Amino acid sequence: MPQCVVCDELLQPEQKSCHVCGSHVVASAEVSPSPPPPLKPLTNSGTLQCSECGQSYSESGSEEFCPCGAELPRRVTADESELNQLPPATPTSDPFTAPNEPESLPGTNSTVRPPVGTVCIVLYSDTKPRVPVQYFPVAKDVLLIGRQDAIRGDFPDVDLGSLVDAASSRKISRRHVEILRARDSQTFSLRPLPGNTGTQIGKDLAADGQSYTLTDGTPIVLGGAVWMKFETIA
Repeated sequence: MPQCVVCDELLQPEQKSCHVCGSHVVASAEVSPSPPPPLKPLTNSGTLQCSECGQSYSESGSEEFCPCGAELPRRVTADESELNQLPPATPTSDPFTAPNEPESLPGTNSTVRPPVGTVCIVLYSDTKPRVPVQYFPVAKDVLLIGRQDAIRGDFPDVDLGSLVDAASSRKISRRHVEILRARDSQTFSLRPLPGNTGTQIGKDLAADGQSYTLTDGTPIVLGGAVWMKFETIA
């Protein structure tokens, strides 16, 4: 007894179409164990043709299934067609990092030289020739420099205790000096805090509580052990 190749309904020998799904059948056809042939679009006439019943459809239509029950080939949209013609993207050496990404962000403490024009306090090595070790951009009106002591609640903006050796660290006060920025004139000054272990500006020893104007290149020595400089990156 013939069987519908679309819905597997058993048919009478004289039936020419399935009474369940409406598919056209051949009365003498037997059930074929092989899968149906793939659906192929006919593009020479701008139409799609059902591989089961031969019904034609426009490629620009929205039909997904033929009335006979067969699935029609999926239309390829204009956007998809253009996308398929684009060359493949070239991967970067590191898929997680964009090329030419800066090593650090402006305004953050870093061993990398900041962008030109950045006003910084620069920590130098304690041996000659002295070279820059760390940059501290002056990005706030009051920048506290000292040595962190969590027990006493001292958390300076610039913690020299973590950047110099133990012997030099002991010569730095927990609250040593402040760098002050005047917004109206964009000038900068240094003020040693009471009880500091000694602050030298240029060749002069600074007095506690007094403000000293800073200019580009002003050397600063804290506790006679830590060498710093006020600089505008050029």
